[in-house]
Amino acid sequence: MSVAYLASNLTQSKVVRSEVLRAFLGTEPRLAQVQSTLYELRRSFEKLVEVSWTEGTGEFRLTEPGVGEELARSHVDYHLADPRIGHLFWALFWYDRASATPSPT
Repeated sequence: MSVAYLASNLTQSKVVRSEVLRAFLGTEPRLAQVQSTLYELRRSFEKLVEVSWTEGTGEFRLTEPGVGEELARSHVDYHLADPRIGHLFWALFWYDRASATPSPT
């Protein structure tokens, strides 16, 4: 998933989603701020997150099994948001994306 795609879709204005994203990021969900936060996460966790960088877009993937569990378990030590807020946000995000895609007939 690219940084541009994430930043564009994360900042779409939906009241509940915006509040959840604000809690998740710890900042206002503005496009430039979301992009900046995503780039900072990339720099901070470059050994844990694989990034494919093509033409200014980045795709994030965890490098090894267990990395996600470690980040969730130790989120306070890594200065990350509570993973429950992240799970809630991503559930809403993917629900919105799936709802916007027409079903094949």
